Amino acid sequence: KRDPAKAESFKGTFLDTLLRQPLCGNKPVKVWFADESRYGVLPNLRRVWTMKGVRPLKKWKSEYKWSYCYGAIDVIDGKSVFLQTPTVNLEWTEQFLLQIKKQYPEHEHIVVWDGAGFHPQDSSHERVPEDVHVIKLPPYSPELNPIEKLWDLIQDHTSNKLWPTIERLDQVVAMHLRDWIEDPLRVLGLVGNGWISTSANASSDSD
Repeated sequence: KRDPAKAESFKGTFLDTLLRQPLCGNKPVKVWFADESRYGVLPNLRRVWTMKGVRPLKKWKSEYKWSYCYGAIDVIDGKSVFLQTPTVNLEWTEQFLLQIKKQYPEHEHIVVWDGAGFHPQDSSHERVPEDVHVIKLPPYSPELNPIEKLWDLIQDHTSNKLWPTIERLDQVVAMHLRDWIEDPLRVLGLVGNGWISTSANASSDSD
């Protein structure tokens, strides 16, 4: 269902999309790429290195308890915002957008994310707070969202393990999230110097 032409078009017109946002004009602007990750005590198995001819064994238990994490990365300054939640829905999405505003109250915010059902699809939605503007990514195009790389790196640390409780796993995930919060340059490494940073910085310069 992915349309490569739409993905390429989105990249080519991203700067124009940013410039069309109805900003108030008297506040600095942060451009965020946002998404959610689910994790749980049901083991997440990944490939591992082993000696030739040796088949690795991994422990397993069937326990279905999950947590979620909303996250957003600022593609200009490398800042990040996270909110761990018991589920995902419009109410929690609103709380996450309010968390962004709470951490950066002096800014206006542009949030870029996918078309999930619990994501408001336009800025006029009742769950979108004032001074927040949302941009929708093309369908089935996770490669356009750099925060997907962050989730993958965190799962490198939590996969192939048996976690005693979901509360313990929440603590471990929070510990790894703190590393990203404290290192903006590491966040910017996920973004790179391609179409996202070029467009975001050009739009910031034009304010």
